[in-house]
Amino acid sequence: MSKELLALVLISALVGMVRTRAAGPDDGAASRFSHTVTDAPAEGGKVVQLRYVHPSDASRNITVAVAAERGAKMFRFTFGDVDLLYVPREPKRERDSFKGFPICFPTVNRVRDGTYTFGGERIVQQVPGEQDPRHIHGLVWDDTWRFDEPKPGREEIALRCRYVFEPDNPRFQAFPYRCTLRISYILHRDRLRVRYEVRNQDAKPLAFGLGFHPYWAVIGKLDEIRIELDPPWEMERKGAYPTGRLLAVGKGGYDLSSPTPLSEVGGHPFYYGITPQSRVAVHYESIGLVLRQVASDDFKHLIVWNPARKKRPFFSLENQTSAANAHNLYAAGFEEAASLRILPPGLRASGHVDLIPERKP
Repeated sequence: MSKELLALVLISALVGMVRTRAAGPDDGAASRFSHTVTDAPAEGGKVVQLRYVHPSDASRNITVAVAAERGAKMFRFTFGDVDLLYVPREPKRERDSFKGFPICFPTVNRVRDGTYTFGGERIVQQVPGEQDPRHIHGLVWDDTWRFDEPKPGREEIALRCRYVFEPDNPRFQAFPYRCTLRISYILHRDRLRVRYEVRNQDAKPLAFGLGFHPYWAVIGKLDEIRIELDPPWEMERKGAYPTGRLLAVGKGGYDLSSPTPLSEVGGHPFYYGITPQSRVAVHYESIGLVLRQVASDDFKHLIVWNPARKKRPFFSLENQTSAANAHNLYAAGFEEAASLRILPPGLRASGHVDLIPERKP
């Protein structure tokens, strides 16, 4: 072999080594994200599973499973080998299907009598086949959705689902506005981002609230699970509905600014004033894990629901863009407290909540 040829071979080898070293930390990164699509009649159609595999620590793997054609509902969120969401193994009634991570839209929590007025139009949330107007959790959590198959990337993998209100949708009468709701589950290496987008395709303004209603699993004893959040305001309530009056946190008796055992969290407090800088977290002391909920600035409201004190195996920290009964609060003049999102024709609104599981040192 000539000296010139030998030199070229050596140079090529060195270039290859440099390229390999430069790619080192990210080499094969795309293969760490994957997905599967399976038929699951019990979940109402296709189930999409997203997965991230940590390169060196299996306890930091993340798996997400979504009933993509029924409610776009996430029903599994696993960090390592810990299932953070509660879902009944064998639902015995339709109400049991409202577990996991339901999407609440175009109303959140409760609407008095399932009826409100907006823009001079009286809206009755009457779902075909149901005896009474739907007064709780909105219209889309149990209906048919469409989805696009995910494409894994180097830094994330995303499942995008959509629900369309249009005249041929049987539920259009319950929310008579042409619009599209998109929900994206975007899995990163250290978190899951749940993003929404609402697009108004109608000729008139629409008003909505959107909420995420996670059923977090009880893991360990109740006094080993601690809830932490630091909003400035609580909402005064009468029964299950807010009055529109804001109270400084603590005035209503539910100050959770220090991590508080779940066994001591009572009532059903409504909070207002959540920001992206707010502390919203579940501390699972028995397994050394903390789950943080970090929301965009449109999710100003949060509800804590704790049926675990009544020996149920779940509890909830519900991020919401509006208050419960928001349309009726708005009509009564409590515009700030209602936080109703009003979207003019042709425009879009979007936001997100990041679910961030972390191992405690």
